[in-house]
Amino acid sequence: MLSSMKVYIFQSGKEPDMVGFTVDAAGANLPTALAPWAAWTAWTASEEEAAIEASPEAPAPATAGASAAAMAVIERDGFYVARAETIAHMTGIPWVR
Repeated sequence: MLSSMKVYIFQSGKEPDMVGFTVDAAGANLPTALAPWAAWTAWTASEEEAAIEASPEAPAPATAGASAAAMAVIERDGFYVARAETIAHMTGIPWVR
């Protein structure tokens, strides 16, 4: 896993409750089925942040916390898409504009 990763965050125009995270500043690799994607903001995810969120008993990155799960999927697939409600529940941050 990378020590840090700059992630661009987009909101789906087709389903506004869907949020896309990608390392592509243009969001070109986000699923076309949910396009158009509107650029929202950028975030630098770090392994340190992911480690703070992780529970000691987490067996895999996907269950280690919001940042760790997102970083693992983005590293593997190039993007991560989730419902804003799910992200808000995991992070406490309201994601829908």
